[in-house]
Amino acid sequence: MKYNTRFAPSPTGLAHVGNIRTALFDYLAAKSTGGKFFLRIEDTDRERFVPEAVDYIHQALDWLGLKSDGEVVYQSKRLAMYQGKVRELLDKDLAYKCFCTKERLDDLRQSQEKIGKPPIYDRRCLGLTKTEIREKEEKGESFVIRFRIPNAPEEIFWHDKVRGRVTIATDILEDFIILKSDGWPTYNLAHIIDDYEMGINLVVRGEEFVPSTPKYILVYRAFGWEPPEYAHMPLTLGKDHKKLSKRHGDTAILDYKEKGYLAETMINFLVLLGWNPGGGSTEEFFSLEELKEKFRIEDVNKAPAIFDLERLDWMNGVYIRNLSVKDLTDRLVEFDPSYQKVDREFLERVATVEQSRLKTLSEFKEISDFYFDLTKYEASLLTFKKSTPEATRKGLEASLTELKGNEWGNVEDFESILSKTVNKNQLTNADVYWPVRVALSGKDKSPSPAELLWVLGKDESLKRLLVALNKHIVD
Repeated sequence: MKYNTRFAPSPTGLAHVGNIRTALFDYLAAKSTGGKFFLRIEDTDRERFVPEAVDYIHQALDWLGLKSDGEVVYQSKRLAMYQGKVRELLDKDLAYKCFCTKERLDDLRQSQEKIGKPPIYDRRCLGLTKTEIREKEEKGESFVIRFRIPNAPEEIFWHDKVRGRVTIATDILEDFIILKSDGWPTYNLAHIIDDYEMGINLVVRGEEFVPSTPKYILVYRAFGWEPPEYAHMPLTLGKDHKKLSKRHGDTAILDYKEKGYLAETMINFLVLLGWNPGGGSTEEFFSLEELKEKFRIEDVNKAPAIFDLERLDWMNGVYIRNLSVKDLTDRLVEFDPSYQKVDREFLERVATVEQSRLKTLSEFKEISDFYFDLTKYEASLLTFKKSTPEATRKGLEASLTELKGNEWGNVEDFESILSKTVNKNQLTNADVYWPVRVALSGKDKSPSPAELLWVLGKDESLKRLLVALNKHIVD
């Protein structure tokens, strides 16, 4: 069966990891069955509406390559249609006007809680006559529209694509608001009308919506429409098995882009928060194109998924290491435009050497800073603990001599030159390799001296070695 799905965020804040995981599952559920994926902006909550959040949603989906198959639907442009559907329910006596004030509803809720009853609206306004309703309207009293739950209790059930058969009795439901006093619809109504009008036949959303699903099914029934299928995603928890929060990594999704995570990593990481290919497969790495072939909504687990930042770092490092040097360099330039001013060949050499050390693109600047500007260091750092100042000086002098007298080639060539320097001058590796590496990097931890020589080139390498020798002699 072809599934048509939609990602329908509410722009009341920046899209987080959990939001985008839902978008990804929506997208894959559609694409894996030959269906269509749509984007709908549910912007009817005008009090909490954040304009920049809409642009953020588009940027996030563009970054991950989750493209809508049609024009974006904005609920704020469909107000007349929602209000028309509300009138239809009023005419059928399936909805009614409620004039209860916030103060009354608060008192009702508190009194119910005191006696251990669930806080459910008592239907006071359901019994208002047409005359009473007209009088209240003439007085200018504010009202909302509530959907009328059928009097006869029943059990609503559906076969959830993730959770299996779910059954909930209607006697725990209250007459819920479908149109607010400002004339704007609530989620309880608007999303149902939109899903029907857009031809959505699979709704993918978080499991927190399970208790509300019977209400939505009743609204579908009130309009005479067939409800879509449902797939309620499992919760995502932190490593401590507590609700995912900012400290666990549930931050705005583009924060990960700014931190240097790759889009393909995020796709791969997020899809594994609840899904696996089944069949006992231990495969962990999937491209978006591969997921379009392998994904099945039925393979989503109902058990909570664990968001592990350490695993995300590991996975991103694997993806970075699998990039070609050209691709990695392109991404570094895109991530930090200041590298546009750097000689491309030189930047690619740096990327070649540092690629295996990167977990994120943002780390590149910190671990590669010394290539562009030699780090200041103390002369004492040049002498390794297994060497002596005299042997270090001799090692630096011999290295300078050998490097000046040989052709500059690849990393293996420089390794051979340094090895020859050790043997020819009756020195140890500690007398040569360590001081050369410190001289070139200014650090006690860095790539091998042969790699540094290859990256820096002859002029810069000899210059740094001479600086080190002079520093060592002076100190």
